[in-house]
Amino acid sequence: MKCGQVLAALVLASISGSGVVTPRGEAADGTDLPPRARGAVRLHQARGSLMARTADLGAQTIRTTEALGGCLLGDLDGDGVPTVGDAIKILRIAVGLDPYDSLADLTQDNTVDVGDAIKVLRCAVGLDPWPVPDVLEENDTQETARTLEPGSWSNLTVPFGDEDWYKVSVPPGKQIAVDLTFNHKHGNIDLEIYRSSDGVRCDRSHSSTDDEHADCCNTSCGDMDYYVRVYLDGGTCNMYDMTINTSEGCTCTPQMYWVGLPNTFCPGAALNLFYRAQARHASDNVTFQYKRPGEAEVRSGPVHSYAGGCILQNYSEDTLDTTGFACGPLQIRLYGYLDSADRYTPWETVNCRCDCMTPDALEENDTRETAQTLSAGSWSNLTVQQGDEDWYRVSVPKGCKIEVDLNFTRADGRVWSRIYRGSASNPCSSSTGDTSPSHVECCNMTGGQDYYVRVLLWAYGPSCQSYQMTITTSSVCAAGH
Repeated sequence: MKCGQVLAALVLASISGSGVVTPRGEAADGTDLPPRARGAVRLHQARGSLMARTADLGAQTIRTTEALGGCLLGDLDGDGVPTVGDAIKILRIAVGLDPYDSLADLTQDNTVDVGDAIKVLRCAVGLDPWPVPDVLEENDTQETARTLEPGSWSNLTVPFGDEDWYKVSVPPGKQIAVDLTFNHKHGNIDLEIYRSSDGVRCDRSHSSTDDEHADCCNTSCGDMDYYVRVYLDGGTCNMYDMTINTSEGCTCTPQMYWVGLPNTFCPGAALNLFYRAQARHASDNVTFQYKRPGEAEVRSGPVHSYAGGCILQNYSEDTLDTTGFACGPLQIRLYGYLDSADRYTPWETVNCRCDCMTPDALEENDTRETAQTLSAGSWSNLTVQQGDEDWYRVSVPKGCKIEVDLNFTRADGRVWSRIYRGSASNPCSSSTGDTSPSHVECCNMTGGQDYYVRVLLWAYGPSCQSYQMTITTSSVCAAGH
């Protein structure tokens, strides 16, 4: 049988829907093919029919396929539509006249044969859809991800803007590993893996080579779905091969970290904490530690122990009772005895909420005009806020000195203090709170008058701060001071 008759048989078989040709050159439905002349006529007629079908695809089809740039299965001539020319090229590959081309493997069985030529011809006359999807479509979103078992797949296609998503169930303690191979010059393919439990991307591979690899370890206590995302970051379309494995050998790294740590707290209210920890020994444990505002003592919360097994545990019910806390920065961190070693996270600062502070005993005294009148003495649990200063008025006899000492937690921020004579706009003494306690003093050598003490926060410091104040007046003022 001549090549023209073979092709005619393929065309007729594809149009008829049989898709099969017998070794005798007959269509599977029993149609006898005539000698060469009749075969040539049939071939000519069939090609005319196919060309007409191609024209009927219209501009819309061409617009939707031409941008895919040589990534369409069966489109060996790169014109974006299935034609007899594509079928001829596939046949030439099948009989060894032309080298292998992955685009010719429409049935994606890793071989190029008559069946692939029939497939492209059926697309040409509208019996099968075009473009030909790869074997794992439709899977363009996470919601439509194709569920897979571990295995390998070839000749998968990913056009730009048309992602591929896969869902794989991974047993506890096992690792999912995904490998992609492709020709980078045809388009930059990237790879990402997401956990279903929290939607977190646990690994990614964004290289500029001909392969990508990503893996994630299931450290939970049960099966977990992982979502594999494959997308084109550059180019119009590319093809890739994919291998997915799940295996033993998860690397268990002891760890602990905050998931939910409030930025602020209100004294007297419970502070809700949420953290995670992972360990692999039954002797491992974890807790939180804290330092109350203005104190150096390190205190601990409840201790949680493990049963082992490298399981990531959630701790979302721990609370810290702040009853009796001063309003100031609270220091807090995680502590764990993990893998036979003491481990700590960095100290975190939780600031006191100024909007829930109870005014101290000397409020309201936010301006010089509303200054609180005081005599010598000491006061504790005073608070000062950004934009809410504290003013005090003290009568100082002639020849006496006024001294003001402030105690506060310097590590939490600076508390400034200033003393003014009467209505003077410039202070006679001031401190920027570089150290605690801070000290300011002024001498009254001009006669009895009121002195004003002003307490305020550094503009770039904390939002509020607690302090203790001591005021003394004495008669030791020396002339000239």
